[in-house]
Amino acid sequence: MVAGRLSHQVDKYPTSPYVDNIYMTWQALGIMWFARSGEFGDTWSSQMPSTIFVEDGIGSNIVTDNQGRVYYFWPAYESQAIIMRRSTDGGQSFEWSRWSTQSEASYTFAIPAMDRRKVWVYLVADAILNDVIAVYTDLSPSMPTPARSTT
Repeated sequence: MVAGRLSHQVDKYPTSPYVDNIYMTWQALGIMWFARSGEFGDTWSSQMPSTIFVEDGIGSNIVTDNQGRVYYFWPAYESQAIIMRRSTDGGQSFEWSRWSTQSEASYTFAIPAMDRRKVWVYLVADAILNDVIAVYTDLSPSMPTPARSTT
């Protein structure tokens, strides 16, 4: 079952030992899921829930670098952390605590112009050769209090 936001990545680097592998992550009922295919999508690995990766979240993203390393990012709403797990074996296993950073928001946050409008804490990541970049929406500690709206 695929529900919520889906992210996928094809390992496109000829230098990677996992070139043409396909990786997918998605969210279903607050649980992040991961699966991989080494056969152009004809068959898939068993789905792994994010509980294996420590904490649930929403809005994942997955990228590969030129060495075939897989980077799996997601915002964990209970701890308010942006979590990244790295795989060096084509997504068969992931390192537990590779990197994480704190977020000011949890799941959604009100925008300053109108408190009834909310923004989700989502992220996007990409890899260029050996550099990995992740950008995500978040509150700022100095962000003004959202305005009360009557419309």
